[in-house]
Amino acid sequence: MKYIPLHAPQDTVSGYSFEESADTVAVTARPKPKTVSGILRLLPADATPGQQDSAVQAMMDIPPAIHLSTCPDTLYLPGLKGSPAHADIKKFDLRENYFSDKEYFHPELRVNQIGMAAEPITYRLNSDDYVTGLLLVSFFIVSLFIARNIGILVERIKNFFYFHVDGGDSSMSANPEVRGHIFLILQTCFTLAILFFDYTQLNLTEVFNQVSPYILLGMDTAICFAYFVIKIAAYKMVNWVFFDRVQNRKWLDSYLLMVTLLGLSLFALALLVVYFDLSFRPLGITVVLLVGTFKLLQLIKCRQIFFVYQFSGIHLILYFCTLELIPVLLLWRALVYFNEILIVNI
Repeated sequence: MKYIPLHAPQDTVSGYSFEESADTVAVTARPKPKTVSGILRLLPADATPGQQDSAVQAMMDIPPAIHLSTCPDTLYLPGLKGSPAHADIKKFDLRENYFSDKEYFHPELRVNQIGMAAEPITYRLNSDDYVTGLLLVSFFIVSLFIARNIGILVERIKNFFYFHVDGGDSSMSANPEVRGHIFLILQTCFTLAILFFDYTQLNLTEVFNQVSPYILLGMDTAICFAYFVIKIAAYKMVNWVFFDRVQNRKWLDSYLLMVTLLGLSLFALALLVVYFDLSFRPLGITVVLLVGTFKLLQLIKCRQIFFVYQFSGIHLILYFCTLELIPVLLLWRALVYFNEILIVNI
């Protein structure tokens, strides 16, 4: 028998008959397949994976490796900037780290987070260490103040409700420890700032989401402190013009007592808001009732000190509305206004 050498033409392929040695082949001229599946159809069913791989490598035209040019791209128009790079290379990416020389380190690949975007946790005052620290300091100082001056406070409250015509209620002014406590006004201002912060969180959401809570608390505290300073200065100026010195001292002592008691009441309310999540509706009702009660007591005391003469109702209304009611409304408007303009300036 004559054997034909195993040299297939360029456009045809010989049909292989794999045996144990895989050297003998039955030649059958056919068109050269273009796909891997076509090559595998030419092989017998019992061809091993190694034989299949050898046949595919021998019969497939494997294109040569493509080497991309490393020359810079100079095809651009004069005056036009080139397109930005696809990858944003930052200064941190250029630093060498532990994985820089590892074969599995590929900083050019983007890493996509798998999962759902979480909802950010709302800021809470009870989880803020600084606010909690200030509240604790305020609580201890207020407790110390009450423990040291409980007798004087009780006497001042009695004198407030039982008016002495001879002007003998001078315990508050004669005691420098009580008279010099500016901290009580600061504590009242900080308490008002916390209560207004709850209003900002609920009704001024844009301000709350864009401005730091420390800026809000600090600014509200400063506004309230300026309110009390301006109000005391206005009282001294007006009373110095229209009333005598004894009446001015009595009214200033009564006013400072009312501010102290109001601050203590609002401080207890602020603790309920911060640590017990008191809702805004009962909070607003309680604040209005407290402020209204103290304003009514101030109105009664103002009449006892200044307007004891006949037909003094009009003067009392003008005095009290000008120096008490209108400043409260201006304070509220100032807090809302300065909180809203923070979005523009910060």
